[in-house]
Amino acid sequence: MDSVGATCLAEGINNFCQIRSVYLGRNNIGSNGAAAMMEALKNSIYLECVQLEFNSIGPEGASAVADWITSTSKRHPRQNSCFLRSLNLAGNQIHTNGTTVLAVALQFCKNLHFLDISNNKIDSGSADGLACGLHRCTQLQSLYLDNNYFDGESAIILAKGLKYCQCLETLSLSGNKIGTTDAARMAVGLKHIHIKKLYLKDNEIYSQHELVNALPHCNIYTDLGLMNKQIREEDLRQELMDQMSDSD
Repeated sequence: MDSVGATCLAEGINNFCQIRSVYLGRNNIGSNGAAAMMEALKNSIYLECVQLEFNSIGPEGASAVADWITSTSKRHPRQNSCFLRSLNLAGNQIHTNGTTVLAVALQFCKNLHFLDISNNKIDSGSADGLACGLHRCTQLQSLYLDNNYFDGESAIILAKGLKYCQCLETLSLSGNKIGTTDAARMAVGLKHIHIKKLYLKDNEIYSQHELVNALPHCNIYTDLGLMNKQIREEDLRQELMDQMSDSD
């Protein structure tokens, strides 16, 4: 399927109102296809799952998704939120502009459990807006931001927004530009959340000692995902265990 196929599909479902899930990942639908699909879904106010990963929808496609979220939420005035529970826009080149628009719409995603916007060339300029949007996603359980251009300061800003996401269990920031000190500061900022999996692989984390000092004050123990050439996760776990034993 391509953008033409997506547009034809959109025409076919235009009057449907009971669609709950849309799976169109890896179909090369582009921004036009994404816009046509989201327009066709305007009556599907109970839509819970949108999977559009790796479709090159760009900032325009992300804006179409954001417009759908905003317009749908207005049709539920009591809760002022859409029913969306899962949104996957990974690998779509939505860049910072698309992320900024999407972030505004996230305030209407109070039921969102899963969000993946990894591999989208998003830089640190979107961190403030994203943090503001995410702090309304209080039911969020999994957040994937891998392989973007977030630096350490961005990670700290995001942590401030995520402190309201008390259900968050998985946070993945692998393949960004987060340094050791800022990773530790971010971990401390997340100390009130019971995160089970924190992935920081392929960042700029070269020293385990700063993380060791930060992590015992947090609730992050199950999977730290820190595998790289400079730091071995087994060593970090052992040092954590030693420190925790010393504090008993």
